Amino acid sequence: MRKHIFRWALLAVLFGATSASLSRQANAQGNFTYQGAIGAGQTWELGTNWNDTTFLELGEFPGQDDLTDTANLSIDLGGNALGVNIGTPITIGTLIMGDTNAAPSATTIGGNGTLTVGAITSQGTAGASNNIQVDLLTANTTISGSNSISFNNITVAGGGSKTFRSSLSGATTTINGTVSLSDTAGSAGNLLFRQDNDANVMVFNSAIVDGAQAGTGVAVRYARGTFEHMVDNTYSGTTQLGENSPNSAATHIIHTNGAFSTGRVVFGGGAAIKTVQGATGAGDRTLANEIQLSRDGRFAGSENIALTGKIFQSNTRSLINDIGAGKSLTISGPVFTDSGTNVNDLGRVLTFSGTGTTVVSGSIDDKDGTPAANRGQLRYNGTGTLLLDNGFSADYAGATIVNSGTVRLGSGGAPVGLNNHSIQGGDAGTGTVIINHNGSLALDASMGGNLTVQHVGTGTTQFNAPSFGTGNIIATDGKIMINGGTFAGSAGTAARDPLATGNTAIMGNLPAGFTAGLRVGQTLSLTPAAGNGFAGTVPTDLYVMEVLSGNSVLLSGNIPSDNVNGVNNWDMTFNAGTGTGTANVVAALNGEVGGNGVIGGNLTVATAGATAAPGASIGTLTVMGNTSISGILEIEFDGAGAGSIDLLDTTGTLTLAAGSTLNLVQLGASADDAAYVFATYGTLSGTFTTVNNLPSGYTVNYAYNGNSIALVSAVPEPSGLLALASGLGLAFVRRRRSK
Repeated sequence: MRKHIFRWALLAVLFGATSASLSRQANAQGNFTYQGAIGAGQTWELGTNWNDTTFLELGEFPGQDDLTDTANLSIDLGGNALGVNIGTPITIGTLIMGDTNAAPSATTIGGNGTLTVGAITSQGTAGASNNIQVDLLTANTTISGSNSISFNNITVAGGGSKTFRSSLSGATTTINGTVSLSDTAGSAGNLLFRQDNDANVMVFNSAIVDGAQAGTGVAVRYARGTFEHMVDNTYSGTTQLGENSPNSAATHIIHTNGAFSTGRVVFGGGAAIKTVQGATGAGDRTLANEIQLSRDGRFAGSENIALTGKIFQSNTRSLINDIGAGKSLTISGPVFTDSGTNVNDLGRVLTFSGTGTTVVSGSIDDKDGTPAANRGQLRYNGTGTLLLDNGFSADYAGATIVNSGTVRLGSGGAPVGLNNHSIQGGDAGTGTVIINHNGSLALDASMGGNLTVQHVGTGTTQFNAPSFGTGNIIATDGKIMINGGTFAGSAGTAARDPLATGNTAIMGNLPAGFTAGLRVGQTLSLTPAAGNGFAGTVPTDLYVMEVLSGNSVLLSGNIPSDNVNGVNNWDMTFNAGTGTGTANVVAALNGEVGGNGVIGGNLTVATAGATAAPGASIGTLTVMGNTSISGILEIEFDGAGAGSIDLLDTTGTLTLAAGSTLNLVQLGASADDAAYVFATYGTLSGTFTTVNNLPSGYTVNYAYNGNSIALVSAVPEPSGLLALASGLGLAFVRRRRSK
């Protein structure tokens, strides 16, 4: 006879409503074999279904007996399902369920009683799913086995901190009824749903509620595997995603906006990543919860997710977005780089990363209730996009760091700017900033590191600060104005403050007056001074976070202290800057480059529709490298008074490619001077293919005074005629507007 194993093992107690005149207790020990009728709907409490008469007491007085049971109960079903009906409360140590026949059906425990069990084993032939329909009272319940199992209502007995643990082997635990966190007033429930296998899934088809005690102390925690949340929850406490033990990844699939109720959501536990993703096909999700990043938090899936509550971090953490193409993670609530508790944590970094598109339309700040700024920094890593959109406010005091991926300022409408600190690129040079607006934007932040900047909007952006970086600045639409000039470098020796904390280092004891020549965002290199004894690795992407009083400077990197020889001095070399650092500037498509500043690299006007237009009105644009023009050079002039004209001043080679165009624009009076110099160069290659609006009586001289291009009058001035009449040579006056 084939057997279905249905075992109650360890310590088990059957108890129910007692009678004043009749109460029994049975101590059933040994092995009991089910010998009743085969088929569904069998009754657990019918003693005649069992082979041992000592078990009959369970059937004599249903609902009035207590049982201390250390026996194994074996039931031969002949391949049929077992339905066990409980009409009394049963407390048991271990319940083993499962039909091992070749063609199994589910094992079900039903009825109107309750079951309290310490451990459940869900076994049987692969594919069978066991089902507990009675209410489960859980203290700390562990589920094991290889088959899926489902539950109806679950109540945390006595409230307090309890664990509902699944040790299944890659199977699913389904909870179809309400989970009540406490049945005891005054004892709030704190329930951990834990899975011991990464492949396990736990599905919640009904709500998790406070139960008998709401408020302080209520918490729901999750650890490991996949959790699928089908409905809104109503418990009043926090939700913690992750535990220190096990330190494992977990994924939460949310079908509703209230999947984590209304309280704070904490990405916590160990360093393994915890993920929240919208259920595929369930549409957009909006989470209004306050979110605490005690560990890195990740969002994924194929649906839009919006976060509208406050976000803050404990220590330096990452918000990772791997939501699929065409969808986004949108953040409209306030974001803080700090937790409001540590004013001494200088330079704390909040990192956005991932492969998806993250849209921030609220503020990012470093002052969550603290009296002093933490000089928080915003960093972007990954291969995706961070869009700082309309409504964004950069209220953090530190730098914006783009190590990789893309940071977009605006989406084509009103300008979106940053703070006045600095924009830093990473050593790899894979970070890009895209500026997209239709208005006027002044960027007063210096730039450093290896960074690509693209201007794609129709508006005008002014780069007003000296910069210290490398890379490329590219305008494909609209206009960029390079207004930053040169900035001198310097070198000095400083002592590191051994008490500096957080993500930064304070370097002090610099020479008197030295810090007056430094600027926030200025990049530098740092090496141990003689006798330092430092043997560690010094960061290579350092920059000035703040110039402090007392001849000290705050750097971006946390330089370790090493006083092997009792000396902690460092040699510091601060880099020189220009309006673009050493970056190259490119105008392409419909882009335009102008300004009164200094381009430290090369200037390229790459396409026929692109323009270089020195000055803002009439002014001078200096290029310390080479200039190549395949598009348009636009020069404004005014003949009033002494006369003035734009100047493109190139230190290296000026190349006028085939198809290049000179556009001359008269601002005021007509030209009336002998010569107007509008370009200088080290060497020259080529001439303009087209010259538009050439003033009457003037020609273009490409070798004026040897290394200049000028508008030269074909008619000498009267003074020149007198000189000619006296036998002297004709002298041209070079007109060059001062800055």
